[in-house]
Amino acid sequence: MPRIIFPYFLFFTLLCWLTDCRFLHRPPRHDLTPIGENLDNRVQDNIRMQLQYGLATRTGSAGTFSQYRLTALERLYSQRDYKALWSENGYLNIPAHTLLSQVEGADAVGLDPADYFEASLKALIPATNRKIARRDAAGWARADILLSEACLKLFVQVHFGVLGPDSLSLRKQNTFSDTSLALMVSRGVQNNILDSMIDSLEPRYIQFGLLKSALSRYILQNGKRVWDSLPLNKLDSSGFPDLVASRLVQGGELDTADIRHQARIIRALKRFQRTHNLYPDGQAGSQTVEALNVTAGARIRQIRINLERWREMPDTLPSCYALVNIPAFGFQLWDNDTLRLQSRVIVGAPLTPTPQLNSSILNFQLFPYWRLPMSIVVKEVLPGIKKNKEYLRKFNLQVLDRHNRIVDSSALHWNRYSKNYFPYLIRQMTGLDNSLGIIKFNFRNKYSVYMHDTNARGLFGRQYRALSHGCVRLQQWDSLSRYLVRNDKLRHIEDSLVVWEKLQVQKQVSLTRRLPFYIRYFTCQVNASGHLIFDQDIYGYDSLQEKQAGMNLQD
Repeated sequence: MPRIIFPYFLFFTLLCWLTDCRFLHRPPRHDLTPIGENLDNRVQDNIRMQLQYGLATRTGSAGTFSQYRLTALERLYSQRDYKALWSENGYLNIPAHTLLSQVEGADAVGLDPADYFEASLKALIPATNRKIARRDAAGWARADILLSEACLKLFVQVHFGVLGPDSLSLRKQNTFSDTSLALMVSRGVQNNILDSMIDSLEPRYIQFGLLKSALSRYILQNGKRVWDSLPLNKLDSSGFPDLVASRLVQGGELDTADIRHQARIIRALKRFQRTHNLYPDGQAGSQTVEALNVTAGARIRQIRINLERWREMPDTLPSCYALVNIPAFGFQLWDNDTLRLQSRVIVGAPLTPTPQLNSSILNFQLFPYWRLPMSIVVKEVLPGIKKNKEYLRKFNLQVLDRHNRIVDSSALHWNRYSKNYFPYLIRQMTGLDNSLGIIKFNFRNKYSVYMHDTNARGLFGRQYRALSHGCVRLQQWDSLSRYLVRNDKLRHIEDSLVVWEKLQVQKQVSLTRRLPFYIRYFTCQVNASGHLIFDQDIYGYDSLQEKQAGMNLQD
Protein backbone atom coordinates (compact mmCIF):
# COMPACT_ATOMS: atom_id res chain seq x y z
CA MET A 1 0.00 0.00 0.00
CA PRO A 2 2.70 2.62 0.80
CA ARG A 3 4.25 2.05 -2.65
CA ILE A 4 0.94 3.14 -4.27
CA ILE A 5 0.07 6.11 -2.00
CA PHE A 6 3.49 7.77 -2.00
CA PRO A 7 3.76 8.36 -5.79
CA TYR A 8 0.21 9.76 -5.84
CA PHE A 9 1.14 12.13 -3.01
CA LEU A 10 4.13 13.40 -4.99
CA PHE A 11 2.02 13.75 -8.11
CA PHE A 12 -0.66 15.88 -6.44
CA THR A 13 1.96 18.02 -4.69
CA LEU A 14 3.66 18.69 -8.02
CA LEU A 15 0.32 19.37 -9.70
CA CYS A 16 -0.66 21.93 -7.04
CA TRP A 17 2.69 23.66 -7.36
CA LEU A 18 2.42 23.86 -11.14
CA THR A 19 -1.16 25.16 -10.88
CA ASP A 20 -0.17 27.93 -8.44
CA CYS A 21 2.88 28.98 -10.45
CA ARG A 22 0.98 29.01 -13.74
CA PHE A 23 -1.12 31.93 -12.52
CA LEU A 24 1.79 33.71 -10.79
CA HIS A 25 3.44 35.62 -13.58
CA ARG A 26 6.67 37.48 -13.07
CA PRO A 27 5.82 41.20 -13.06
CA PRO A 28 6.90 43.09 -16.17
CA ARG A 29 10.12 45.01 -16.07
CA HIS A 30 8.45 47.93 -17.85
CA ASP A 31 4.81 48.86 -18.28
CA LEU A 32 4.46 51.99 -20.38
CA THR A 33 1.08 53.64 -19.90
CA PRO A 34 -0.46 55.09 -23.07
CA ILE A 35 -1.09 58.81 -23.06
CA GLY A 36 -4.63 59.42 -21.92
CA GLU A 37 -4.80 56.36 -19.68
CA ASN A 38 -4.65 56.87 -15.91
CA LEU A 39 -1.04 56.25 -14.81
CA ASP A 40 -1.89 55.95 -11.11
CA ASN A 41 -4.26 53.06 -11.77
CA ARG A 42 -1.57 51.19 -13.69
CA VAL A 43 0.95 51.89 -10.91
CA GLN A 44 -1.57 50.48 -8.42
CA ASP A 45 -1.90 47.27 -10.46
CA ASN A 46 1.88 46.94 -10.71
CA ILE A 47 2.36 47.44 -6.97
CA ARG A 48 -0.14 44.64 -6.31
CA MET A 49 1.57 42.31 -8.80
CA GLN A 50 5.07 43.05 -7.52
CA LEU A 51 4.15 42.60 -3.86
CA GLN A 52 2.27 39.36 -4.50
CA TYR A 53 5.13 37.99 -6.54
CA GLY A 54 7.71 39.07 -3.98
CA LEU A 55 5.78 37.63 -1.04
CA ALA A 56 5.12 34.34 -2.85
CA THR A 57 8.65 33.75 -4.12
CA ARG A 58 10.71 35.69 -1.56
CA THR A 59 12.98 36.58 -4.46
CA GLY A 60 11.79 40.13 -4.92
CA SER A 61 10.28 41.85 -7.88
CA ALA A 62 12.63 42.13 -10.85
CA GLY A 63 15.54 42.04 -8.42
CA THR A 64 14.60 45.29 -6.65
CA PHE A 65 13.00 43.96 -3.46
CA SER A 66 15.13 44.20 -0.33
CA GLN A 67 12.74 41.85 1.53
CA TYR A 68 12.85 44.05 4.64
CA ARG A 69 9.76 43.49 6.82
CA LEU A 70 7.66 42.06 3.98
CA THR A 71 4.62 41.43 6.16
CA ALA A 72 4.65 45.05 7.37
CA LEU A 73 5.06 46.17 3.77
CA GLU A 74 2.10 44.06 2.66
CA ARG A 75 0.00 45.44 5.51
CA LEU A 76 0.94 48.99 4.59
CA TYR A 77 -0.25 48.60 0.99
CA SER A 78 -3.18 46.25 1.49
CA GLN A 79 -4.88 48.70 3.85
CA ARG A 80 -4.87 51.27 1.01
CA ASP A 81 -5.78 48.83 -1.80
CA TYR A 82 -2.17 48.96 -3.11
CA LYS A 83 -2.37 52.59 -4.19
CA ALA A 84 0.96 54.40 -4.50
CA LEU A 85 2.20 56.20 -1.41
CA TRP A 86 4.97 58.33 -2.80
CA SER A 87 3.95 59.55 -6.26
CA GLU A 88 1.01 61.07 -8.12
CA ASN A 89 0.60 60.95 -11.89
CA GLY A 90 4.30 60.47 -12.62
CA TYR A 91 5.72 62.89 -10.06
CA LEU A 92 7.11 62.35 -6.57
CA ASN A 93 4.97 63.90 -3.85
CA ILE A 94 6.24 66.07 -0.99
CA PRO A 95 6.63 63.19 1.54
CA ALA A 96 8.82 61.35 -1.00
CA HIS A 97 11.20 64.29 -1.24
CA THR A 98 11.20 64.52 2.57
CA LEU A 99 12.12 60.85 2.86
CA LEU A 100 14.85 61.11 0.23
CA SER A 101 16.36 64.01 2.17
CA GLN A 102 16.26 61.95 5.36
CA VAL A 103 17.98 59.03 3.62
CA GLU A 104 20.61 61.27 2.08
CA GLY A 105 21.30 62.90 5.46
CA ALA A 106 21.28 59.69 7.50
CA ASP A 107 25.05 59.89 8.03
CA ALA A 108 24.54 63.12 9.99
CA VAL A 109 22.58 61.20 12.64
CA GLY A 110 25.00 58.28 12.81
CA LEU A 111 23.33 56.02 10.25
CA ASP A 112 24.46 54.88 6.79
CA PRO A 113 22.44 56.09 3.76
CA ALA A 114 23.38 52.87 1.95
CA ASP A 115 21.31 50.92 4.50
CA TYR A 116 18.23 52.71 3.19
CA PHE A 117 18.84 51.88 -0.47
CA GLU A 118 20.10 55.34 -1.44
CA ALA A 119 21.82 54.18 -4.64
CA SER A 120 18.91 51.95 -5.71
CA LEU A 121 16.40 54.71 -5.12
CA LYS A 122 18.36 57.12 -7.27
CA ALA A 123 18.52 54.52 -10.04
CA LEU A 124 14.86 53.48 -9.80
CA ILE A 125 13.04 56.77 -9.57
CA PRO A 126 12.23 57.83 -13.13
CA ALA A 127 13.78 61.11 -14.17
CA THR A 128 11.05 63.70 -14.38
CA ASN A 129 12.59 65.20 -17.52
CA ARG A 130 12.19 61.95 -19.47
CA LYS A 131 8.63 61.57 -20.66
CA ILE A 132 8.90 57.85 -21.50
CA ALA A 133 10.34 56.92 -18.07
CA ARG A 134 7.67 59.00 -16.38
CA ARG A 135 4.95 56.84 -17.98
CA ASP A 136 6.53 53.56 -16.82
CA ALA A 137 4.03 52.21 -14.26
CA ALA A 138 6.27 49.25 -13.39
CA GLY A 139 9.19 51.57 -12.62
CA TRP A 140 7.06 53.79 -10.43
CA ALA A 141 5.72 50.72 -8.59
CA ARG A 142 9.25 49.49 -7.84
CA ALA A 143 10.27 52.96 -6.68
CA ASP A 144 7.18 53.24 -4.45
CA ILE A 145 7.80 49.89 -2.77
CA LEU A 146 11.47 50.63 -2.23
CA LEU A 147 10.68 54.04 -0.74
CA SER A 148 8.29 52.32 1.66
CA GLU A 149 10.94 49.79 2.63
CA ALA A 150 13.42 52.59 3.23
CA CYS A 151 10.91 54.37 5.45
CA LEU A 152 10.08 51.22 7.42
CA LYS A 153 13.74 50.48 8.02
CA LEU A 154 14.60 54.07 8.91
CA PHE A 155 11.80 54.24 11.48
CA VAL A 156 12.97 51.03 13.16
CA GLN A 157 16.69 51.81 13.19
CA VAL A 158 16.37 55.44 14.24
CA HIS A 159 14.64 54.17 17.36
CA PHE A 160 16.11 50.73 18.09
CA GLY A 161 19.50 50.97 16.37
CA VAL A 162 21.12 48.98 13.59
CA LEU A 163 21.97 45.94 15.69
CA GLY A 164 18.75 45.83 17.66
CA PRO A 165 18.51 45.51 21.45
CA ASP A 166 20.59 43.04 23.42
CA SER A 167 20.58 41.81 27.01
CA LEU A 168 21.74 45.23 28.22
CA SER A 169 19.11 47.33 26.48
CA LEU A 170 16.33 46.90 29.09
CA ARG A 171 13.79 47.39 26.31
CA LYS A 172 10.41 45.75 26.73
CA GLN A 173 10.16 45.12 22.99
CA ASN A 174 12.62 44.35 20.21
CA THR A 175 10.97 46.26 17.38
CA PHE A 176 7.72 47.79 16.22
CA SER A 177 4.94 45.37 15.30
CA ASP A 178 4.01 45.07 11.63
CA THR A 179 0.67 46.76 12.29
CA SER A 180 2.05 49.71 14.25
CA LEU A 181 4.93 50.18 11.80
CA ALA A 182 2.58 50.23 8.80
CA LEU A 183 0.28 52.71 10.56
CA MET A 184 3.22 54.96 11.46
CA VAL A 185 4.43 55.15 7.85
CA SER A 186 0.90 55.68 6.50
CA ARG A 187 0.21 58.47 8.98
CA GLY A 188 3.56 60.11 8.32
CA VAL A 189 2.95 60.22 4.57
CA GLN A 190 -0.72 61.21 4.65
CA ASN A 191 -0.13 64.04 7.14
CA ASN A 192 3.26 65.03 5.67
CA ILE A 193 4.95 64.79 9.08
CA LEU A 194 7.83 62.42 8.33
CA ASP A 195 10.47 64.84 9.61
CA SER A 196 8.81 65.29 12.99
CA MET A 197 8.03 61.57 13.31
CA ILE A 198 11.63 60.55 12.67
CA ASP A 199 12.82 63.18 15.13
CA SER A 200 10.40 61.86 17.78
CA LEU A 201 11.78 58.34 17.35
CA GLU A 202 15.33 59.37 18.29
CA PRO A 203 16.54 58.80 21.88
CA ARG A 204 15.59 61.63 24.22
CA TYR A 205 18.84 61.58 26.15
CA ILE A 206 20.70 64.88 26.31
CA GLN A 207 24.00 63.22 25.49
CA PHE A 208 22.53 61.70 22.30
CA GLY A 209 21.44 65.12 21.05
CA LEU A 210 24.81 66.65 21.89
CA LEU A 211 26.67 63.83 20.12
CA LYS A 212 24.44 64.11 17.06
CA SER A 213 25.19 67.82 16.78
CA ALA A 214 28.88 67.14 17.39
CA LEU A 215 28.89 64.60 14.55
CA SER A 216 27.51 67.16 12.10
CA ARG A 217 30.14 69.69 13.17
CA TYR A 218 32.94 67.14 12.96
CA ILE A 219 31.93 66.04 9.46
CA LEU A 220 31.76 69.69 8.35
CA GLN A 221 35.14 70.56 9.86
CA ASN A 222 37.10 67.37 9.29
CA GLY A 223 35.20 65.16 6.85
CA LYS A 224 37.52 66.05 3.97
CA ARG A 225 40.72 66.46 5.96
CA VAL A 226 43.61 64.06 5.40
CA TRP A 227 46.66 64.08 7.61
CA ASP A 228 49.98 62.27 7.63
CA SER A 229 50.66 59.44 10.06
CA LEU A 230 53.47 59.99 12.52
CA PRO A 231 56.13 57.27 12.95
CA LEU A 232 56.12 55.67 16.40
CA ASN A 233 59.78 54.69 16.09
CA LYS A 234 61.06 58.27 15.75
CA LEU A 235 59.68 59.93 18.89
CA ASP A 236 63.15 61.03 19.96
CA SER A 237 64.49 62.08 16.57
CA SER A 238 65.49 65.69 15.97
CA GLY A 239 63.00 66.18 13.15
CA PHE A 240 60.01 64.66 14.96
CA PRO A 241 58.71 67.95 16.52
CA ASP A 242 58.37 69.40 13.00
CA LEU A 243 56.32 66.37 11.94
CA VAL A 244 54.04 66.85 14.96
CA ALA A 245 53.56 70.52 14.17
CA SER A 246 52.75 69.70 10.54
CA ARG A 247 50.21 67.09 11.67
CA LEU A 248 48.52 69.63 13.96
CA VAL A 249 48.23 72.05 11.05
CA GLN A 250 46.75 69.35 8.80
CA GLY A 251 44.16 68.49 11.45
CA GLY A 252 43.18 72.10 12.07
CA GLU A 253 44.48 72.13 15.63
CA LEU A 254 47.25 74.64 14.81
CA ASP A 255 47.28 77.66 12.55
CA THR A 256 49.85 77.65 9.77
CA ALA A 257 51.29 80.94 11.05
CA ASP A 258 52.09 79.29 14.40
CA ILE A 259 54.08 76.35 13.04
CA ARG A 260 57.41 77.89 14.18
CA HIS A 261 56.21 79.06 17.62
CA GLN A 262 57.08 76.33 20.14
CA ALA A 263 54.84 77.67 22.91
CA ARG A 264 51.82 77.73 20.59
CA ILE A 265 52.57 74.22 19.34
CA ILE A 266 52.66 72.98 22.94
CA ARG A 267 49.36 74.73 23.72
CA ALA A 268 47.78 73.15 20.62
CA LEU A 269 49.08 69.73 21.62
CA LYS A 270 47.69 70.15 25.13
CA ARG A 271 44.28 71.04 23.70
CA PHE A 272 44.41 67.93 21.55
CA GLN A 273 45.35 65.79 24.55
CA ARG A 274 42.49 67.15 26.64
CA THR A 275 39.96 66.38 23.90
CA HIS A 276 41.30 62.80 23.71
CA ASN A 277 41.36 62.18 27.47
CA LEU A 278 45.16 62.07 27.57
CA TYR A 279 47.43 63.64 30.16
CA PRO A 280 47.96 67.22 28.88
CA ASP A 281 51.72 67.51 29.21
CA GLY A 282 52.27 68.98 25.74
CA GLN A 283 54.61 66.11 24.84
CA ALA A 284 54.08 63.83 21.87
CA GLY A 285 54.43 60.47 23.63
CA SER A 286 53.33 57.15 22.17
CA GLN A 287 49.67 57.41 23.30
CA THR A 288 49.37 60.95 21.96
CA VAL A 289 50.94 59.92 18.64
CA GLU A 290 48.54 56.99 18.34
CA ALA A 291 45.63 59.39 18.84
CA LEU A 292 47.07 61.84 16.30
CA ASN A 293 47.28 59.02 13.76
CA VAL A 294 43.58 58.13 13.96
CA THR A 295 41.94 59.27 10.71
CA ALA A 296 38.94 61.58 10.44
CA GLY A 297 36.92 58.71 8.96
CA ALA A 298 37.67 56.53 11.97
CA ARG A 299 36.62 59.33 14.36
CA ILE A 300 33.35 59.74 12.44
CA ARG A 301 32.70 56.02 12.78
CA GLN A 302 33.51 56.26 16.50
CA ILE A 303 30.84 58.92 17.00
CA ARG A 304 28.36 56.85 14.97
CA ILE A 305 29.06 53.77 17.10
CA ASN A 306 28.37 55.71 20.28
CA LEU A 307 25.14 57.13 18.87
CA GLU A 308 24.20 53.51 18.18
CA ARG A 309 24.91 52.66 21.83
CA TRP A 310 22.53 55.38 22.97
CA ARG A 311 19.88 53.91 20.66
CA GLU A 312 20.38 50.58 22.43
CA MET A 313 19.58 52.20 25.78
CA PRO A 314 16.02 51.93 27.16
CA ASP A 315 13.53 54.62 26.19
CA THR A 316 13.81 56.12 29.67
CA LEU A 317 16.02 55.64 32.72
CA PRO A 318 14.91 55.89 36.36
CA SER A 319 14.71 59.37 37.84
CA CYS A 320 17.69 58.52 40.05
CA TYR A 321 20.50 56.23 38.88
CA ALA A 322 24.27 55.75 38.84
CA LEU A 323 26.33 55.13 35.71
CA VAL A 324 29.94 54.02 35.24
CA ASN A 325 31.42 54.75 31.80
CA ILE A 326 34.34 52.36 31.38
CA PRO A 327 36.49 54.10 28.70
CA ALA A 328 36.02 57.52 30.34
CA PHE A 329 37.09 56.10 33.74
CA GLY A 330 34.16 58.01 35.21
CA PHE A 331 31.19 57.62 37.57
CA GLN A 332 28.07 59.79 37.54
CA LEU A 333 25.04 59.89 39.82
CA TRP A 334 21.95 61.50 38.30
CA ASP A 335 18.85 62.59 40.20
CA ASN A 336 15.96 64.12 38.21
CA ASP A 337 18.25 65.18 35.34
CA THR A 338 20.68 66.82 37.78
CA LEU A 339 24.24 65.54 38.10
CA ARG A 340 24.59 65.09 41.85
CA LEU A 341 27.98 63.38 41.96
CA GLN A 342 30.81 62.52 39.62
CA SER A 343 34.03 60.75 40.38
CA ARG A 344 37.08 59.15 38.89
CA VAL A 345 37.08 55.37 38.78
CA ILE A 346 39.55 52.60 38.10
CA VAL A 347 38.21 49.82 35.85
CA GLY A 348 39.37 46.41 34.71
CA ALA A 349 42.53 46.03 32.67
CA PRO A 350 42.09 44.77 29.08
CA LEU A 351 42.93 41.21 30.16
CA THR A 352 40.40 41.38 33.02
CA PRO A 353 37.72 43.75 31.67
CA THR A 354 34.93 45.25 33.73
CA PRO A 355 31.64 43.81 32.41
CA GLN A 356 28.78 45.93 31.16
CA LEU A 357 25.68 45.29 33.25
CA ASN A 358 22.36 46.48 34.67
CA SER A 359 21.78 46.16 38.39
CA SER A 360 20.93 48.06 41.58
CA ILE A 361 23.09 48.91 44.59
CA LEU A 362 21.53 47.00 47.50
CA ASN A 363 23.82 47.86 50.40
CA PHE A 364 27.36 48.79 51.28
CA GLN A 365 29.84 47.35 53.75
CA LEU A 366 32.28 49.32 55.87
CA PHE A 367 35.69 47.69 56.39
CA PRO A 368 34.80 44.59 54.40
CA TYR A 369 36.66 41.35 54.00
CA TRP A 370 37.85 40.70 50.47
CA ARG A 371 37.17 37.18 49.32
CA LEU A 372 39.57 36.68 46.44
CA PRO A 373 38.14 35.27 43.20
CA MET A 374 39.50 31.83 42.35
CA SER A 375 41.05 33.24 39.17
CA ILE A 376 43.29 35.51 41.28
CA VAL A 377 44.00 32.73 43.76
CA VAL A 378 45.34 30.30 41.15
CA LYS A 379 47.14 32.89 39.02
CA GLU A 380 48.72 35.03 41.73
CA VAL A 381 48.29 33.77 45.29
CA LEU A 382 49.28 30.12 44.87
CA PRO A 383 52.48 30.91 42.94
CA GLY A 384 53.27 33.63 45.49
CA ILE A 385 52.87 31.28 48.45
CA LYS A 386 55.03 28.60 46.85
CA LYS A 387 57.80 31.15 46.34
CA ASN A 388 57.51 32.89 49.70
CA LYS A 389 56.06 31.35 52.87
CA GLU A 390 55.44 34.86 54.24
CA TYR A 391 53.17 35.76 51.32
CA LEU A 392 49.92 35.31 53.29
CA ARG A 393 51.14 37.38 56.23
CA LYS A 394 52.56 40.09 53.97
CA PHE A 395 49.18 40.67 52.30
CA ASN A 396 47.07 40.00 55.42
CA LEU A 397 45.39 36.93 53.91
CA GLN A 398 43.52 34.11 55.62
CA VAL A 399 42.68 30.60 54.42
CA LEU A 400 39.09 29.39 54.95
CA ASP A 401 37.50 26.00 54.48
CA ARG A 402 34.15 25.51 52.75
CA HIS A 403 32.38 26.22 56.07
CA ASN A 404 34.12 29.62 56.34
CA ARG A 405 36.29 28.41 59.23
CA ILE A 406 39.85 29.74 59.44
CA VAL A 407 42.47 27.12 58.54
CA ASP A 408 46.04 27.02 59.88
CA SER A 409 47.93 27.80 56.67
CA SER A 410 51.25 26.59 58.08
CA ALA A 411 49.85 23.04 58.31
CA LEU A 412 48.91 22.91 54.62
CA HIS A 413 51.07 21.19 52.00
CA TRP A 414 51.00 23.95 49.39
CA ASN A 415 52.85 21.99 46.71
CA ARG A 416 49.84 19.69 46.43
CA TYR A 417 47.58 22.48 45.22
CA SER A 418 47.19 23.83 41.70
CA LYS A 419 44.64 25.50 39.45
CA ASN A 420 42.94 22.11 39.11
CA TYR A 421 42.70 21.44 42.84
CA PHE A 422 42.41 23.97 45.65
CA PRO A 423 39.65 23.15 48.19
CA TYR A 424 39.92 26.40 50.18
CA LEU A 425 38.95 30.07 50.05
CA ILE A 426 41.28 33.02 50.48
CA ARG A 427 40.16 36.27 52.06
CA GLN A 428 41.92 39.46 53.00
CA MET A 429 41.39 40.83 56.50
CA THR A 430 39.67 44.15 57.06
CA GLY A 431 41.60 47.35 57.61
CA LEU A 432 43.15 50.25 55.77
CA ASP A 433 45.49 47.89 53.90
CA ASN A 434 42.60 45.83 52.51
CA SER A 435 42.50 45.97 48.70
CA LEU A 436 38.82 46.98 48.89
CA GLY A 437 39.72 49.92 51.10
CA ILE A 438 37.18 51.21 53.58
CA ILE A 439 33.95 50.43 51.73
CA LYS A 440 32.37 48.03 49.26
CA PHE A 441 29.11 48.67 47.37
CA ASN A 442 27.19 45.49 46.59
CA PHE A 443 24.94 44.90 43.59
CA ARG A 444 23.68 41.63 42.14
CA ASN A 445 25.51 40.39 39.05
CA LYS A 446 26.74 37.13 37.61
CA TYR A 447 30.34 38.33 37.30
CA SER A 448 31.15 38.58 41.04
CA VAL A 449 32.27 42.19 40.68
CA TYR A 450 31.45 45.17 42.86
CA MET A 451 32.42 48.80 43.37
CA HIS A 452 34.72 49.75 46.21
CA ASP A 453 37.39 52.00 47.68
CA THR A 454 41.04 50.98 47.33
CA ASN A 455 44.20 50.99 49.40
CA ALA A 456 46.10 52.30 46.35
CA ARG A 457 44.43 55.68 46.03
CA GLY A 458 47.40 57.20 44.26
CA LEU A 459 46.31 55.37 41.11
CA PHE A 460 43.37 57.78 40.75
CA GLY A 461 45.91 60.42 39.73
CA ARG A 462 46.75 58.52 36.56
CA GLN A 463 45.11 59.45 33.28
CA TYR A 464 44.88 55.82 32.13
CA ARG A 465 43.04 53.84 34.80
CA ALA A 466 42.24 50.41 33.29
CA LEU A 467 44.17 48.68 36.07
CA SER A 468 41.91 46.41 38.16
CA HIS A 469 40.94 42.75 38.00
CA GLY A 470 37.43 43.75 36.87
CA CYS A 471 35.86 45.50 39.85
CA VAL A 472 35.25 49.25 39.82
CA ARG A 473 37.27 51.33 42.28
CA LEU A 474 35.54 54.59 43.22
CA GLN A 475 37.44 57.68 44.33
CA GLN A 476 34.45 59.55 45.85
CA TRP A 477 33.19 56.57 47.86
CA ASP A 478 32.50 58.70 50.92
CA SER A 479 30.26 61.11 48.97
CA LEU A 480 28.31 58.22 47.47
CA SER A 481 27.78 56.47 50.82
CA ARG A 482 26.44 59.67 52.37
CA TYR A 483 24.16 60.29 49.41
CA LEU A 484 22.71 56.79 49.66
CA VAL A 485 21.64 57.32 53.29
CA ARG A 486 20.62 60.97 52.93
CA ASN A 487 16.93 60.24 53.63
CA ASP A 488 17.48 57.79 56.49
CA LYS A 489 16.85 60.34 59.21
CA LEU A 490 15.28 57.98 61.74
CA ARG A 491 18.60 56.28 62.49
CA HIS A 492 20.73 59.41 62.01
CA ILE A 493 22.70 57.17 59.72
CA GLU A 494 24.93 59.84 58.17
CA ASP A 495 26.34 60.77 61.58
CA SER A 496 26.75 57.09 62.32
CA LEU A 497 28.85 56.62 59.19
CA VAL A 498 31.37 59.17 60.42
CA VAL A 499 31.67 57.37 63.76
CA TRP A 500 31.94 53.89 62.24
CA GLU A 501 34.61 55.02 59.80
CA LYS A 502 36.61 56.70 62.57
CA LEU A 503 36.43 53.63 64.82
CA GLN A 504 36.92 51.20 61.89
CA VAL A 505 33.69 49.36 62.71
CA GLN A 506 32.82 46.53 60.35
CA LYS A 507 29.23 47.24 59.34
CA GLN A 508 26.76 46.44 56.57
CA VAL A 509 24.30 49.24 55.75
CA SER A 510 21.15 48.16 53.93
CA LEU A 511 19.44 50.79 51.79
CA THR A 512 15.80 51.75 52.18
CA ARG A 513 15.71 52.37 48.41
CA ARG A 514 17.88 50.56 45.90
CA LEU A 515 19.88 52.69 43.51
CA PRO A 516 19.68 51.56 39.84
CA PHE A 517 23.22 51.05 38.61
CA TYR A 518 24.56 50.70 35.07
CA ILE A 519 28.01 50.01 33.68
CA ARG A 520 28.36 51.03 30.05
CA TYR A 521 30.97 51.58 27.32
CA PHE A 522 30.90 55.00 25.59
CA THR A 523 34.13 56.06 23.88
CA CYS A 524 33.10 59.61 23.05
CA GLN A 525 30.95 62.22 24.72
CA VAL A 526 30.33 65.95 24.85
CA ASN A 527 31.53 67.51 28.10
CA ALA A 528 29.91 70.29 30.13
CA SER A 529 31.83 72.89 28.10
CA GLY A 530 30.40 71.56 24.84
CA HIS A 531 33.65 69.98 23.65
CA LEU A 532 33.70 66.59 21.96
CA ILE A 533 35.90 64.21 23.95
CA PHE A 534 37.28 60.97 22.50
CA ASP A 535 38.26 58.15 24.84
CA GLN A 536 40.51 55.20 24.10
CA ASP A 537 38.82 51.99 22.96
CA ILE A 538 40.53 50.09 25.76
CA TYR A 539 38.71 46.78 25.21
CA GLY A 540 38.41 46.95 21.41
CA TYR A 541 34.60 47.04 21.56
CA ASP A 542 34.37 49.86 19.00
CA SER A 543 36.09 47.74 16.37
CA LEU A 544 33.86 44.77 17.19
CA GLN A 545 30.64 46.77 17.01
CA GLU A 546 31.76 48.46 13.80
CA LYS A 547 32.02 45.04 12.16
CA GLN A 548 28.68 43.88 13.60
CA ALA A 549 26.87 46.98 12.41
CA GLY A 550 28.49 46.78 8.96
CA MET A 551 29.61 50.40 9.04
CA ASN A 552 31.29 50.94 5.71
CA LEU A 553 32.20 54.62 5.78
CA GLN A 554 35.55 54.96 4.04
CA ASP A 555 38.46 56.82 5.56
